[in-house]
Amino acid sequence: MIVLGIDPGLRSTGLVGLDGKRAVYRGTIRTPSDWDDAKARDVICRDVLVAAATCNPVSCVVETYEYQGTRTHTENAIRCSLLVGEIRRALLSAGHIVILVERTKWGRDLGIQTDDDQVRRVARFVGLGPRNAHERDAACLAEWGSSLSRMKVAG
Repeated sequence: MIVLGIDPGLRSTGLVGLDGKRAVYRGTIRTPSDWDDAKARDVICRDVLVAAATCNPVSCVVETYEYQGTRTHTENAIRCSLLVGEIRRALLSAGHIVILVERTKWGRDLGIQTDDDQVRRVARFVGLGPRNAHERDAACLAEWGSSLSRMKVAG
């Protein structure tokens, strides 16, 4: 059961598909800083759909920007929230199951308190190791989503 984790950002979006502990897909969508937000969102949504079509996940887990302390009271957080909404709509329109989750929720559930905790956790995955912080976050999102999928199958 492949789960696609997506860590959205207007300039760098991380994607990792996990099948159990084996990474089957990884990528980072980068957009130039001189692009306007609408163009960046269009390209990111298009490339997220390509990734989803490539790895055919049972679900896609997207980090949301609902509340992350003072970070959510910035213009950039509002712009990222728009991106999350567009990614969600694009994936749902393509027939994918989408789960939105805050970083504090998946981090707490996985026992991640520091960047070092996250690096150690992601190092256990076999296959395509994450190349940057966005892919590392995406891998953890996919692992968190996999744990939900296992609970639903078992229950």
